[in-house]
Amino acid sequence: MSAGELAGQSGALVIHIIVEENTACEGTFYEDYALQMSVTLDTALAQNISAEGATVANVGTDKQLSYTMLAGSGGDYTITADVTDFEMEA
Repeated sequence: MSAGELAGQSGALVIHIIVEENTACEGTFYEDYALQMSVTLDTALAQNISAEGATVANVGTDKQLSYTMLAGSGGDYTITADVTDFEMEA
């Protein structure tokens, strides 16, 4: 679903993120650097947030979900929540 279609929707939200090596890219970035990824959800719009493998922090009224991948490794992550009038920063 595009961001425009998702904005303002209510119901069960599933975000699926796959991090893997870009084999079309030259260099050794994937093998040499760790990656930190974070997703921030507004708890006024998202409840019952589940994010297996994430470090979860409360940041004001937001939940910040952080993932760390070591060099040479990717990940497959799923975030779920119940949302009302959903919106999310880019």
